[in-house]
Amino acid sequence: MVLDPLSALSLASNVVQFIDFGSKLISEIQEIRQSASGSTKENADFLFTAKAFRRQSDILFANLADRTSSSSLPLSRSALQEFVVPCRQVSDELIAILEDLKAMEPRKRLQSFWQALRSITKRRKIKELVAKMEILRKLVNSHLITILRSFALLPRLLVFF
Repeated sequence: MVLDPLSALSLASNVVQFIDFGSKLISEIQEIRQSASGSTKENADFLFTAKAFRRQSDILFANLADRTSSSSLPLSRSALQEFVVPCRQVSDELIAILEDLKAMEPRKRLQSFWQALRSITKRRKIKELVAKMEILRKLVNSHLITILRSFALLPRLLVFF
């Protein structure tokens, strides 16, 4: 059986993709089996970051909800609250996915295999959520900087009036 050049190239490409996927899967399985947490290092790092992001969002949300705080800019408060709610939602979704990807018994080969396979298939969603979390973090930071600058300028403005 003779293949035309395009079919041969397509077959070779599929073989390379299969080998690449298999090597990634084996690497993930080994990493999960060797970890104490039942998770890959990357997923454990993302989980740590998402939990820290959630804690900071909770603190910020609690401070914004506190009406006795020193904020004299109600528009800034409501605008910042609009950023904090999605921060909490994105971090909760990421935490749920990453917790679900942990192997309960990482030493068992079959469980490590399934967790590695699920981790690879959910990698794109995890990366999307991490990117959203980073964008939200930047938005919150820039908004906080704007608020702090307005408070720093307030005494100077009062001198002129």
